Amino acid sequence: MAFKDLIASNKLMRTKITKWLILSLVFLLIFAIPLVLNKDISPIDDSSMILPVVSVPPSENSFYDLNKISEITVPVSMTKRGNQLKDFLTSDTLGSADAETLLNDNKIALEYFTDASQKPKFQSPATADPKDMSQEIIAMNAWRQAAQLNCLQAIWLAKNGKGEEALAEGLKVMAVGDAIEKSQTNLITYLVGLTMKENAIDTLQKILTITVINDSLRQEYQEKIANYDLSNNTSPWKFEYLVRKNSIEKIATGNYDVSDVSIPKYTSLETNYYFKPNLSVKELFAYYSDLIDASQDPCLKRKALGESESSSELKLKLLFTENAVSKVLINSSDAAFQGSLDSKCRIKNKYSELLTAFSK
Repeated sequence: MAFKDLIASNKLMRTKITKWLILSLVFLLIFAIPLVLNKDISPIDDSSMILPVVSVPPSENSFYDLNKISEITVPVSMTKRGNQLKDFLTSDTLGSADAETLLNDNKIALEYFTDASQKPKFQSPATADPKDMSQEIIAMNAWRQAAQLNCLQAIWLAKNGKGEEALAEGLKVMAVGDAIEKSQTNLITYLVGLTMKENAIDTLQKILTITVINDSLRQEYQEKIANYDLSNNTSPWKFEYLVRKNSIEKIATGNYDVSDVSIPKYTSLETNYYFKPNLSVKELFAYYSDLIDASQDPCLKRKALGESESSSELKLKLLFTENAVSKVLINSSDAAFQGSLDSKCRIKNKYSELLTAFSK
């Protein structure tokens, strides 16, 4: 064999060996290693996430008064002018005559909201017992609208020179929102409570710009408002953890519809390298523990707790990632959870500004 042919033959051999090594490595990464590493871990102790059974008598529970608002027929004027109602709270685009019409059309809803404000606690039956927790979404939009109407009534009173009555109406919204925010609840209901508190804060701030409030009344309401500081309620995050843990258990038994979750097609939902139920629970536990810590100081600068890659980047990465299914489930809601922390930070700052405004 000529020397030139020998060199060409060696090059061809090296090329074949390189291709073989690459194919072997791909095989190991995608098939062999996942096959070997498909054993799950032992169950973890997550007792710190367990929620207690909460029992609040209906006579003390504002849930039932708020639920009455959901059950009544909401007047057309309220639904059609929802955006105008929100605008009025910030920019006065709704005229006095229109405001009176809205208030008169919704007297019953306002009465129920007043009843709710007089109850010391809020507890949704759907989240009162961890063994019987429901993911059913309660119709809370009417609650939010009633809270906004109450804010509108407070501003309307202030514009008519009734400052003390206006403050009392604004404080009703604060009281209801506070009771919801401090209850054992899911994240959606918790955020409704935060929104009500923010509406109340904005309204009370606006009242101070509309009418003169004397020093003694300012001090009185500063002391009342001081009772409604944001809490470090961990139950919304624990509830979300328990719901996700339940989903993992259902996936493991084949009793779960994953059609709406972007789980890669190459994964099997049987226990294997890409889906390990016990490891998934451990990762969820760590993730929600971090969320709970972050919620205690929501204004602290932090990096996202979940994955931040684009959908295509994430899917490619997950091809080589142990327990990929859990990563997808965490990534699917991380942005919304980060937004919840941002909302709490914003309201916390507004609350501090409100206390300062009443001290002037």
